[in-house]
Amino acid sequence: MSTEQTGGTPAATSADGVTAATPAAPPAPSPARRFWKRMFTNPLAVLSMIWVALLVLSFIWPDLLGRRDPYAGDVTLTRTFEGPSWDYWLGTDGQGRDFYSRVIYGAQFAVKSIVIAMAIAVGLGVPVGLFSGWRGGRIDRAIMWVNDVLFSLPILLPYFWMFTISVSAKTGGVESAVLWKSCAVLAPA
Repeated sequence: MSTEQTGGTPAATSADGVTAATPAAPPAPSPARRFWKRMFTNPLAVLSMIWVALLVLSFIWPDLLGRRDPYAGDVTLTRTFEGPSWDYWLGTDGQGRDFYSRVIYGAQFAVKSIVIAMAIAVGLGVPVGLFSGWRGGRIDRAIMWVNDVLFSLPILLPYFWMFTISVSAKTGGVESAVLWKSCAVLAPA
C-alpha cells in the first residue's frame, strides 16, 4: 500500500486503485478537560479541593460539622479556658463556649458578607467599567480619577487619623496617647 497526500488528509491507495481515507486524529481535549485531568493527577490538589469543599459545606450548613451550640456556655464555669481536647477541638472561651462551633457558625456570616460584597463589586464595577471603556475621553478619565481616589483612601485614613490625634494631643490626656499608638500600628510601612 502506498500513501499519498490529498487535500491535507493522508489517504491509502491499494493495488487495485481504490483510495480509502485513514481515520482522522481524535479532537484535542478542551482546556477544561485538560485542567481537571491535571488536577486529579496531583494528590495535593485533590486533597486541597476536598478540604475547600468541606470548609464551604460546613460554612453553608454549620449543623453538618458543628458539634455544639455556639452560644451555649458552661453555667457552672468549670470548663472555661480549656485547651484543645476530644470534647472541645479548639478549646473553650471564658464563658465555656466551644471555639470550634463558634468558628464554624461565625464563618457562615463571613461567607455571606464576602458573597454580598463581591456581588455588589461585580454588579457595579462591571457596568461602570464597560461604560467607561466604551465612552472613553473625559468620562473615562473622571471615572478613573474617582477610582484612584477610592483606592488611595485605605492608605490615607490612618494618616488622617494620626493627624487629627496629634492636633488634639496638645490638650494632653491618656486617650490621645493610646489612640496615637493604635494609629501607628494601622499605618502602612
